[in-house]
Amino acid sequence: MANLSNVNFMDLYIRVDESAPTYMRPFARDKVLPPLVMVPEKFEAWVCALREKIRESDKRDFSIIFDGIRYRVSCNPTAIGETWASLRKVPTEIPRMSDLRIPGHIQKRLKFFATNSGLVLITGPTGSGKSTSATALLSHWLQSHGDVCVTIEDPVEYDLQSKTWGDHGRCYQFEVYEQHEWAEYLKMSLRWHPRYIFLGELRTPEACAQALRAATSGHLVLTTLHAGTIQDALHAMRQLATPFAGDRADHLIADSFLAATNQELTPHGPKMQVLYSEGKGLGDPVRANLRSGKIEQLETWIERQNRGL
Repeated sequence: MANLSNVNFMDLYIRVDESAPTYMRPFARDKVLPPLVMVPEKFEAWVCALREKIRESDKRDFSIIFDGIRYRVSCNPTAIGETWASLRKVPTEIPRMSDLRIPGHIQKRLKFFATNSGLVLITGPTGSGKSTSATALLSHWLQSHGDVCVTIEDPVEYDLQSKTWGDHGRCYQFEVYEQHEWAEYLKMSLRWHPRYIFLGELRTPEACAQALRAATSGHLVLTTLHAGTIQDALHAMRQLATPFAGDRADHLIADSFLAATNQELTPHGPKMQVLYSEGKGLGDPVRANLRSGKIEQLETWIERQNRGL
């Protein structure tokens, strides 16, 4: 049986409810989104076996291991009644920040926060590699400093639990399926006394409020957020936090804030910007602007912190 898993592709689009042509997006470093191509007929037996594997799950978003490769799967009925799944390969090797070509000054700043408590946001548009960048950062923290990490994801992508990190590092991963479970699992994770908490994505107001409380009570919280700019991400977080935190939302964000990055993919690697706290206390201008809700005024600090770098 011809094995498609040996082909270097980014995405696979397969009809699940019946046989139909399958499409893939080849991987190419010199193009952000290469055009789709039809999967050749010689791989049909492999595709049929994969289709049966996908049918075993009743979830819309999940991960599977097929033919030794982990895939992130999104499976949904379309408007005309067909059910299709989009699959993305998840590399088995844990990424390193240097391999991702994250700019050196941003690597240095993010690594520095490993022994702090607070909140680090990795932001960007869909498909910009946020989860991969966050995993690379988290793995560096664990390898360099050990301790306990809890991840809450939908679905789990990289296998961090099977690996021992440094001398005394352990990671425990949990997969959530329903919106209300984000806050429940986050609350549960605090009973594990983790040094690090990774939320695959901030999605609900209750989960956002729980994350901010964790970040202001001795934990280092790392999460991703869909946003076009750092300011957009902070506005979105403020909007998420307000229903539960009320007037305290700006203060919680300011008190917990360590750094936020925004990234987009380019042919030469990720284009990234960073905003980071200038220090603890009332003298920090970044936190002062966050505390007073003046998010747009942070543009000056984003330009200053990234100038010439």
